[in-house]
Amino acid sequence: MQQGMQQGEVAVLHRLLQTKFGEKFTDTYRQRIDKANINTLLDWSEQVLSAQSIDEIFR
Repeated sequence: MQQGMQQGEVAVLHRLLQTKFGEKFTDTYRQRIDKANINTLLDWSEQVLSAQSIDEIFR
């Protein structure tokens, strides 16, 4: 179940970042997301709401 939740969060985060930042959402960020644990994914998802740049999320 944990793995399914993590895969779902990865998919949501990919979509949010692609929608908000477009071409700035590069493969480098995708790879970081794919390797992250669930707590980090949740933190990043929350940060998408207020971030002015994609770099703010991945500091």
